Amino acid sequence: MGEDHDPMLFMLAADLVRNRVRQDVPAITHVDGTARPQAVDKVSNPDYWNMISHFKALTGVPLVTNTSFNLADEPIVCTAADAARTFARGQGFDLMFAGNLVVAKNEIDLQQCLDPTQLAEV
Repeated sequence: MGEDHDPMLFMLAADLVRNRVRQDVPAITHVDGTARPQAVDKVSNPDYWNMISHFKALTGVPLVTNTSFNLADEPIVCTAADAARTFARGQGFDLMFAGNLVVAKNEIDLQQCLDPTQLAEV
């Protein structure tokens, strides 16, 4: 299979999560013990790769969770209006990143987000 069709690039393949990884980052594991990893390449997605690398430098964790953005019983967000509505209604969402835009539910979250030394605490 060519690199453009690698299932790891598009979260198309699931695999069992190792016990050590499960303990370190339990949020990535589905109830059946699997995860759908996504490989991020520095050349094809430099902004996302740099963000993950910065997160690793701050926390020691070399990954972030990438999940669908929708609330229960709603379709997946497809437009900017969908994203704004879901972010506003969703509980537990403090920050929303969309390209270079950062939206915070309150000023404290935004100040912490803009200070990269606080990223691990946000």
